[in-house]
Amino acid sequence: MDYQRSVLIRRAPLPQFVAEFRDTERIGKFCCQCPNYARSWACPPLSEDMSARPGSYTYVTLVASCYTPNSPGMLIADFRQTIMPEIQRLEHRMRAIEPQCDGYTFGNIDGCRLCPEVCRRPDGLACAHPDLVRPSLEAYGFDVTSAVNRLFGIEMRWSTDGFVPEYLVFVNGLFHNRPFDTDLLTARCVSRNIVCSQ
Repeated sequence: MDYQRSVLIRRAPLPQFVAEFRDTERIGKFCCQCPNYARSWACPPLSEDMSARPGSYTYVTLVASCYTPNSPGMLIADFRQTIMPEIQRLEHRMRAIEPQCDGYTFGNIDGCRLCPEVCRRPDGLACAHPDLVRPSLEAYGFDVTSAVNRLFGIEMRWSTDGFVPEYLVFVNGLFHNRPFDTDLLTARCVSRNIVCSQ
């Protein structure tokens, strides 16, 4: 394996999380600068129903997956391709948990991968997978960088030169109404550090 993976999980009351970390106007300005803005159904601007979705739940469970390459100098595009199977496995596990916790998963900032070609949104067409598409926390207007720093004590790292920084953090999770066994999310992890608070 070309990397090490550690997973940290934090559960929090959703109203508190919204009050501390949701700032749709400020985060929306960053989203506007992204080339996927208004070009993917997983990206802003979200529909009114989708934008209001976090208000329907009691808890949020965040999953911070930290990927550290074993050797420096790896291209970010190559590294993302290497870790993608892990990310997809986690996404599948989270969707499987939705019914038992009365929950709704959110994706990570890496975008939607449901359609093999391109999203139909730029053509003015409806989402091809409306029951499966999952916007990221950023798309809902949450400040993920601040949340990861304050809840996990992790400073986010970004690539500035096309190469992988010291580590990359991907954030997934669920909005939900019933607690669930977080071990279901961490099977086959290289290492894990589970921290849950109710």
